[in-house]
Amino acid sequence: MYKITRLITISLIACIYSCGQKGPSVTDKEGTDTLHSFIPFDYKLNGHVTAMIQYEETLIFAERTTDNQGKRVTRVVSYDEKEFKLLGDAFDGKIMTFAVFRDTLYAAGSFNKAGKTKIRNIAKWDGENWIELDGGTKGYFITETTTSSSFNTPTIKSINGYVGLLSVLNDNLNVTGRFDTIGYIPAHNFARWDGKKWSALEDGTNDGITSLQLYKNELYAAGEFEKLNSDSKSNIARWNGQNWVPIGEGPNGSIYCLELYKDELYAAGSFTETGSIPTLGIARWNGKRWASVGKGMNVAEIGSVGFLSVYQNELYAGGLFDSVDNRYANGLAKWNGKQWNTLGNGLNNLIDSLPLFLSVDAMAVYKNNLIISGEFMDTISGNSANKIVRWTAAPKQK
Repeated sequence: MYKITRLITISLIACIYSCGQKGPSVTDKEGTDTLHSFIPFDYKLNGHVTAMIQYEETLIFAERTTDNQGKRVTRVVSYDEKEFKLLGDAFDGKIMTFAVFRDTLYAAGSFNKAGKTKIRNIAKWDGENWIELDGGTKGYFITETTTSSSFNTPTIKSINGYVGLLSVLNDNLNVTGRFDTIGYIPAHNFARWDGKKWSALEDGTNDGITSLQLYKNELYAAGEFEKLNSDSKSNIARWNGQNWVPIGEGPNGSIYCLELYKDELYAAGSFTETGSIPTLGIARWNGKRWASVGKGMNVAEIGSVGFLSVYQNELYAGGLFDSVDNRYANGLAKWNGKQWNTLGNGLNNLIDSLPLFLSVDAMAVYKNNLIISGEFMDTISGNSANKIVRWTAAPKQK
């Protein structure tokens, strides 16, 4: 199931959208990127970011914070390089995911209303206000996490389940999470919206799907589940047009994200091997067999790779790990198809004496920058930071 509760959590949101540049970045002999650097982002967060996406010409992000009455809320913020604006009223719960479907912005997660408007876990932006999408979801008590500087306190929040993923594929808005009903039809954790009506995935899934991808014209689903429909499929499966079928032996742990890179399907999560192949946190599938990605990350026991995205023809990975290919990497690394490279000194710990806890929640690109938000201390790679930084081209030497 989705890992909503943690003892100590740092939310790392790495947001990337393609800027059209080609070729790998310059790296030194130790495999560290010397062409880019971290610089502070020009927005002061009062909370932490839980999701991010590009919408039209703006960067949209969800900020989990506390309002003037001391209540935990999520604000949706829009940034166009000139100013920051709030989009509508604040949500009373957590936004976990965004999507843009047929030029309309959607938000989903674990919430019951925006302002005074009743909205059960899935919302649509109409240009002025957030409105509920055709009945929302129902089913399951869930546990929501209240984040302090060092601990999370779980509380029972809702009986409407949650939506953990919005994904646009084959001109449908795919919705996954934990729910028994969506709109006004039975749907067990997986449904599709075609712009007019909902349709369910037969028996659904027994637990959470965290990622969907199209690879070689087939739909792949991954996450933390033991079956799709009534068939046993351990954490990853593909739809061949009639049935869900297994993908080799598959990883031995949860998968948090899928990404396409150089004609292969990459899977990342909290696993250490795929079949008999060592795959520490990340593996790749070529349509016939699984393979390792270098030596992978140090994800033993508590670690994971939380998100993947392709930026400037390289595959970026972020999450809870302190090394890649046996080299220091502190939560961030990138793969060029042949080797892993690190990003400066990576991310620093929340508390020096405690281990690094990171989970990547989203990736996209904004104005040739990789935007990263998290519970950093005061600096990242030596630069002052207030929970948001840019990974960008370093200034040219005079």
